[in-house]
Amino acid sequence: MAPARLSACRPLSIRLTLPSNERSLRDWLAFGQAYAKELRYFNLQNEEAGDWSAFLDLDLDKALAFMAAPESFSDEQAEPYRRSHRVLFLAFLQLLQRAQEQLNTLTRRHLDFYYQDMLRLRKKAAQPDHVNVLVEPAEDVAQVLLPPALCLTPAGIVWARIWCYCTDREIIVNRARIARLSSVYVEKQITGIREAGEQYLKTKDTEALIAMLRIALGDPDPGDPLPPYSDGSVVDYSRLQTLHTHVDVQTTLNLNFQEFRIFKQLWEIGKLKRVSTNPCWRRPKKKTRKSKASWKATSPILPA
Repeated sequence: MAPARLSACRPLSIRLTLPSNERSLRDWLAFGQAYAKELRYFNLQNEEAGDWSAFLDLDLDKALAFMAAPESFSDEQAEPYRRSHRVLFLAFLQLLQRAQEQLNTLTRRHLDFYYQDMLRLRKKAAQPDHVNVLVEPAEDVAQVLLPPALCLTPAGIVWARIWCYCTDREIIVNRARIARLSSVYVEKQITGIREAGEQYLKTKDTEALIAMLRIALGDPDPGDPLPPYSDGSVVDYSRLQTLHTHVDVQTTLNLNFQEFRIFKQLWEIGKLKRVSTNPCWRRPKKKTRKSKASWKATSPILPA
């Protein structure tokens, strides 16, 4: 497989731009031969007698092979390269190559110092590589079982000689195909107080009231019609007006509707005891006898 990261992102891919840092051993030898031709040679009488090209009159390929493995050369073959002035020059080039390699690791060492020594970051543990494999059964095979830890070695790939990918679980390969791909779309409509008010802004007040009640009391979901009354009739604005006339507690009991609702709740849970002792419901003594007739008139609307 090709590496996931770009080679330009690796520190070792960055080389310093000095001309001397980009040359190989062959480049240095060729540079030495070309430079020797430019140097003038003076004899003992201080007279010009040619140049220094004879100093490095060598075969470059053989010189590189001698530097890599000098023991493989015989005494006769190694004689031109064992001369003192040439051995010193070749040794200098090998030492220069080591300095060049060390200089080219400056970017990596700088990053290691910054992340490991300064920021104190630690490398994560190694994780196994994963690939997706497409497996199809042969034409005469309906299905086949692939056991876990099955080593897959594709032919004709260089990395397959070194790496081996294994299946992580058991799988049955058959001829099943995907017939269709569908997506689910959910249309949402959120109706709040503001939306309901804007929706029924130009309608009658009676319709707006019923719409607001549907948001709070709609059955089964908010916004659905109101549940029917106990006798099965539909709850509309006229029905609400009729119920309001039957429960006119403000005129009959001298209570507002919220107070009557609390009174009704206390009555149903059996906590309404000695109403006269409750300061919220206490009335003047002179009106106690007059309220009996009002109480009889309203008793049909309260449970026994």
